[in-house]
Amino acid sequence: YQTIGIVSNPNLNAVFGFGQGFDDYVELSDVWREGDSPKIGGARVTKEALDAVDRRTDKDAPLYLRAMYTDTHAPIEVPKAEALLYKDRGSVETPPRIWEYRAAVHRFDDAVEKLWNGLRQRGFSRRNTLLVVVNDHGEGLAWPAQNQGIGHGNFTFQGPIGMPWLMFGAGVARGHHIGGVASQVDV
Repeated sequence: YQTIGIVSNPNLNAVFGFGQGFDDYVELSDVWREGDSPKIGGARVTKEALDAVDRRTDKDAPLYLRAMYTDTHAPIEVPKAEALLYKDRGSVETPPRIWEYRAAVHRFDDAVEKLWNGLRQRGFSRRNTLLVVVNDHGEGLAWPAQNQGIGHGNFTFQGPIGMPWLMFGAGVARGHHIGGVASQVDV
């Protein structure tokens, strides 16, 4: 395998040891400093991942690609018109931050779909690719109000600790779901 890792969370930069074992490790953010590290959206992660794939030196080697997204990590900045697309249409009234969060989840979904489509266009398939996609944790949105908090780091509710960990490739069971607790360090 030729191995590529791409991270949008500076806590996973190579300086912390997370770049070990990769032929190419792409860091999209500098290490955190007092709020000066910009948030990187999924569209850019996907673009940079596909660019890294295009730079591969051994075009015949199978590919291991791990892409780490942060779309659902605060701050979530979504234009109001986009957020309104995710407003509830039923009897349950949700706060605007929920609409924004739903829009961020949709952005993540779109980015992953574009990544896979881009890989397929380049000739990658289940036979010659192992794709691992992780998203940073979500946020506590204090909704529904009972037993929920705001933010992350202080709560063990599903919102702040739940995250997708998607795998695709040879030897990976189709449609398999693993329950229980795992950590990004496990990836």
